[in-house]
Amino acid sequence: MRAEVASALYAASATQAAFERAADARLRAAQAEIARLAARGASARAELIAAQEAYVADLTQRDRAYAQEIGVFRAAVTDIASTPEGAAALARFNAGDEIGALAVLDQLRAARDRARQVRANLESAAEGRRIATLALEARARGRLDTQSVIVRYESVTLLDPNLHWDWIELTRLYIDAGRLYDAEQSARRALEIAVDPLDGWTSLIDLADVLSVGGALAAARPLLEQSLAIAQREYAETPGPATRRDLSIALSRMGDMKLGMGDISASIQHYNDAMTLDQQTYRETASLESARDICIDILNLSDAIVALGDLPTAARYMENAIGLCGRIANDSDTGEDQLQLGYALWRRANISAVQGDLDFARSELQALSVFADEALRTDPANNRLAVQTRLLELGFADIEILSGQLELARNRLHAFISDMTQTRERTGFDSVVDSYIWLAQVRLSVLPDSEETWTALRSRSAPVIALADLSALDWHFIRLSEARSRE
Repeated sequence: MRAEVASALYAASATQAAFERAADARLRAAQAEIARLAARGASARAELIAAQEAYVADLTQRDRAYAQEIGVFRAAVTDIASTPEGAAALARFNAGDEIGALAVLDQLRAARDRARQVRANLESAAEGRRIATLALEARARGRLDTQSVIVRYESVTLLDPNLHWDWIELTRLYIDAGRLYDAEQSARRALEIAVDPLDGWTSLIDLADVLSVGGALAAARPLLEQSLAIAQREYAETPGPATRRDLSIALSRMGDMKLGMGDISASIQHYNDAMTLDQQTYRETASLESARDICIDILNLSDAIVALGDLPTAARYMENAIGLCGRIANDSDTGEDQLQLGYALWRRANISAVQGDLDFARSELQALSVFADEALRTDPANNRLAVQTRLLELGFADIEILSGQLELARNRLHAFISDMTQTRERTGFDSVVDSYIWLAQVRLSVLPDSEETWTALRSRSAPVIALADLSALDWHFIRLSEARSRE
């Protein structure tokens, strides 16, 4: 059987086509040796089989599409040769007796059809992948919506389900669309087919992100710890900008987790370590990517300092972040950079409101509302953005509370809760929406004659603090509610 299979694979049209694509001196020498051994007949049978198998194995290592195509063909001819009758028919086929091997030819035809389909699928997927990459860039520039890009990557993964990065991109798109179940499945598929430590690290980070957004923080924690260990090992073994950035991202994610757990000092340490790495990369490369990373580092540090209650220091960090994010946004044409700047401006507005500059905070929130409306018109399928921008309504309610317009604030907060309840039903961000509703209820608890109390809200505080990116106003009203419960 082995001889018939080796001969069929060597003579296959796919093998000949692969040779024509990759022909070199080594392959030509191998062909000549196979012809010489074939001429010697039975005395060289074992050597001939080994030479043919080695030739096919060499091509398989060189050509991924051929490897998949010949794999399908190999399965078919191996099945044919698995019985004495089939082996004999295959031998006649290999010897050129097509009339005597018609039954075999029918099966070989089907095998070739499947192999051709595999190659066609791979070629179509490669073309679709290139187009999907451009579509992703168009989305980043605010020219295309999330769902349109999802459809493209879904099509690619149907044709070729074995390329790791396709599933990573699809995971991130699914998260933005609020399709968290699909995002988790996609992230797990990426982890399953990861072929090296970097693939595994990326998959762990993305799977942890999916679980965190869905509220499964306990499940996300060991994934982040594992991803940090991988990044530390890879950077120690192969130091450079790429592995340094991976380590920085892993440290930032751990900082997020520590901040959510209430370990503020640990989070600040992780964020500072990440920024030190990113600053080193920027000194070496002056790249836009490393500047973006530093901007995120500063924002993260500002959030942690807000959690400490040191608003003057947090405000200084935030001004630095806005200056850097603003320069990046001016030099970039991607919507992501504009959103990052908008996030920083929103954080500053929150700090300003707590510090008493209500007019400035109100003006900033109004400008951000216009910006958010424009972003959502461009990408209406981005449910994550739609949910996050609803926090602007909380900001307006906060200003009304701080300026003494308590009934206006009460009405706005009730309307916000009603809107969030409906949003919960049409998006996949249940845990995030529940957190925002809880934050609105905290505001209500500080108003006169409110049915909400910190005593009732406290039992649900831990997951919210862990999940939501709490602003200066969030912390202000949480602490105010807690203080009034002790009066």
